[in-house]
Amino acid sequence: MKNKPLNILVVDDDHNFAHTLCAILQSEGYECSEVHSVSEARQLLMRKQIDFILSDIKMQEQSGPDLYYQIKEKFPAIPFVLMTAYTSSEVIEQALAAGVLAAFQKPIDIKSLLRFFADLNRSLQAAVISEDLGICAQIQAILENKKFSFLQFNSIQNFLLSNRFDIPLVFIDAQDYSEHFATDINSLLERLPENTIVIICDFKRSAGLQAEYADILNLIVLPRNHEIAHAVESIVQEQFLTQARKSIALGE
Repeated sequence: MKNKPLNILVVDDDHNFAHTLCAILQSEGYECSEVHSVSEARQLLMRKQIDFILSDIKMQEQSGPDLYYQIKEKFPAIPFVLMTAYTSSEVIEQALAAGVLAAFQKPIDIKSLLRFFADLNRSLQAAVISEDLGICAQIQAILENKKFSFLQFNSIQNFLLSNRFDIPLVFIDAQDYSEHFATDINSLLERLPENTIVIICDFKRSAGLQAEYADILNLIVLPRNHEIAHAVESIVQEQFLTQARKSIALGE
């Protein structure tokens, strides 16, 4: 399944620059909105889902870092990148330390920017291993909301046979946990030492699995209860940010 296009917000008080950048991104298949002040950006974020923000650092009233500080508590999962004509400054360093992903230099290298978004799009992949259609639908709805493409498998063995070890996020429904299933989990952990693996199991089993795999940092255990959707959403949001950071690092 293909990723849905990222919805990118460009914030810059240079109307011509913002319009041109949006037009380029749209021509490459992304959805893009432009605003020209921090207040306009905040208003748009309240009524429209945005996946990524590109903001100029210096604007007439409030700055790009001002916008980040104002929205980061309410929208912590939106990757935020500054655009600046300055090579370095204390303001930029403080913003990066606070969670801004990067500061792209102006004039923007369009080829590098498009390569960054292409790398990010390719990395937004997940696998759902389950025979439970309800669990699958619940997870897949969250994945689609965060622009992830996903593949569904009915067993860990089938996933391993697919050789899709490039998929960074794997959800496993462990409703029928058994010794055979445990062996498959260990095989998966050996093959995917850095991928994020999420096991979903009944509440009684979850405590035991959390203790059993406590030393494995890339494994998360979730109980099957009414809070599962919120937990899955948090994991997917964190994975989105992680892949954005990795994509930026690749381009540096």
